[in-house]
Amino acid sequence: MTTPRVTRSAAVQLRGATGPIWARIYWPARSGARTPPLLVFFPGSDSDDPDQECRELCRRGGLVILAGPTASGHDQALADARAIVGWAADHAAELEADPARLLISGRGDGLALAVEVSRIAVQEGWPELLLLTDLITTLERTNR
Repeated sequence: MTTPRVTRSAAVQLRGATGPIWARIYWPARSGARTPPLLVFFPGSDSDDPDQECRELCRRGGLVILAGPTASGHDQALADARAIVGWAADHAAELEADPARLLISGRGDGLALAVEVSRIAVQEGWPELLLLTDLITTLERTNR
């Protein structure tokens, strides 16, 4: 199986509860007619190079990646993460991703945010989110 490459990326500004939120989108090369899932990814403060990490996830997983920042302060970071996931759910098709396959993950404190947002999603009856806690291992298994 050939591994898709990243064909393009773009910065987007989303509306947050307390102001603008800058995020980045990465698109893999199209491989056939199947629309890729959308992964909302929070790199976390422990990521050395979030851009390279997101490119690698996009390339290896064949995923559209929406990478959000993690704001300082838990309440602000959680509010931003909720806004990003909500926007992703509303705009997945426009991003050339499958709106029925919304994934969420992160690294370090970003993963903790992803876990918290996925719990909120269940409690509030949002469309289903698939939480990936060990994303790299998952991608390695699917690329064998």
